[in-house]
Formats: sequence, structure tokens, C-alpha cells
Amino acid sequence: MDALEALRSRRAYGRLVDPPPNHEQLLLILERAAVGPDHGALQPVRFVVLRHEGLNDFGTVLESAYLRRCREAGEQPDEAKALKERSKLQRAPLVIVVAAVPQSSESIPWSDQRVAAAAAAMSILIAAHALDYGAM
Repeated sequence: MDALEALRSRRAYGRLVDPPPNHEQLLLILERAAVGPDHGALQPVRFVVLRHEGLNDFGTVLESAYLRRCREAGEQPDEAKALKERSKLQRAPLVIVVAAVPQSSESIPWSDQRVAAAAAAMSILIAAHALDYGAM
């Protein structure tokens, strides 16, 4: 699939099924994401691949973040929302977390570094689609 067709036909899916990309395909996806825009070559983007128990563990982190936001806002947590945060990564057999890690720079603002992570995430979506995998 060429790049223009991948951009035209890519869609988000609500639930993804096995099999996930194999090791070689996963490396290909991550390599393509790693060469995205990076103003100043600061390399502020990190990738973490989650599978199996890693999905459960990160779900616990998402639930904790939701509960913290509720506490900070003085709101009562909703148990259904907490469960949704805890279980939402179970909709996929593999998750790639894309994180922007601030790098010290006098000339490259944090906003540019965050945009590099967003571009990497989009590259992951397009690369997965080009390899005939669903992504969200």
C-alpha cells in the first residue's frame, strides 16, 4: 500500500484482535515512527510496547491517574469510569505507548517536543495500517 492510500484509507477501530504484529513487523513500525519530525534532533520520543500483563499493569496506572484527577478536582470517582480506565487496554493484544520526554534546550520549546511525539504516534498508526493491522 502506498503512503497516499494508507493516509486515505486508515480508520480507528474500537477493538483489535490477535494476532498483533510479529517481532519484525513491530520493529519496522517503530523504526518508521522513530524517523519522524524532531526539531533540533533532541530525540524527545520514547516507545514502550505493552503485551499480556503489561496491559494489565498499565491499566492500573491509568485507573490511578483517573482517581488522582478526581481527588484533585474534589470530585467523587465513578466506579464504572475507574473500571473503564483499568480495562481499556484489553481492547488490543498489543499497545505501543508513545511518550514525549522533555529534553533540555534553550531553543526548542517543549511544545515542539510534544508535537514530535504526536507525529511519531501518527506514523505508528499509518505503518500499522500499511501492514494490514488495525490501530487506534
